[in-house]
Amino acid sequence: MSLIVAARFDTFPAAEDAAESLYRHGFLDRDISTFYVGMPTHGDTSPPDPDSQGGEWGAIVGAACIGLLLAILGAVTAWRIRDTTTAMLIGAGLGAYLGSLWGALWVMGRRARRRAVAPSVQTPPKVREPGVLLALHVAPEQEEHACELLRGAGGHNVERAQGRWHHGEWEDFDSLKPPELKPEPALTP
Repeated sequence: MSLIVAARFDTFPAAEDAAESLYRHGFLDRDISTFYVGMPTHGDTSPPDPDSQGGEWGAIVGAACIGLLLAILGAVTAWRIRDTTTAMLIGAGLGAYLGSLWGALWVMGRRARRRAVAPSVQTPPKVREPGVLLALHVAPEQEEHACELLRGAGGHNVERAQGRWHHGEWEDFDSLKPPELKPEPALTP
């Protein structure tokens, strides 16, 4: 495993300027990689939202129960006004729609309501912000100097990682893995 430090930049030209600064300070081209990190999308293998588990069953049960209830109400109403089929179908359809919505939201919100009552000590992991990432393969004795150079060049969210660096690329980079951010240096008066 290799030691890697990285920083986020707003644009590719800003990251290229930072790379030029790193070259001037003795870092080699094979140790610098620049790439774009976007927002995770629906197809990414991110862990599912724990609050959404069981939502499909809540929708099915809610649709069935409230749909049946409104179908019966529609049938009783239709019996009184002599147009049975239309009122019953409207009642069943409206009940199924409202029931599925209510059932899904009730089931999915149940876990969130429990957490609000008894909050856990776990904090959600920080998500890597989108932007241009400049990754730098460094030796352990170069780490602090490299972080200073990245910050000085306008880099944000400077992080460190252990990873596979091969032919100038961070091969096992995972955009879904929360970054290990380096603390900002304290300002001296």
